[in-house]
Amino acid sequence: MNRNKLVLSEIITTILICLCILFMIFNVYFIIKNSGKSVLKINETNRKIVEDMLKESKYYSEINNYSEVNKIQYWLDFNDYQFTLYYNNGTEKQIYDDGLDNLREYIQKKGIDKGILQIIYGLGAVFLTLFLNSIRKNISNKKDYMDKQEEK
Repeated sequence: MNRNKLVLSEIITTILICLCILFMIFNVYFIIKNSGKSVLKINETNRKIVEDMLKESKYYSEINNYSEVNKIQYWLDFNDYQFTLYYNNGTEKQIYDDGLDNLREYIQKKGIDKGILQIIYGLGAVFLTLFLNSIRKNISNKKDYMDKQEEK
């Protein structure tokens, strides 16, 4: 009965290792997709600063309900600065304006780089895979030890 539990736990850890490896493979796509994108969460401390920087844009009049924006993303899109405003209700508004250099610098300084975040997730998956593999090896050694004891 104890051996069956070891076999089951070894199978579960092997499946988890396979899932981690698949995550690492598909994570490469998200690293490439999100490289160069910086996201800044808008809160009450930085809302006024970002809004003042956005007022410099010629597209500011097109922004509806700035108080409903919960994050802003910067991305260099074929030599154009692309800023995406994400609203609380799930809608998005994109602004292409090369004149918002101060906003770009502020987002890159205070925000989170999504590509680096994906790399961190990938490194976490690597360490989790190594940890799970050491657990699997330990379980396998216990199972082999039990098999040797039964042979005697």
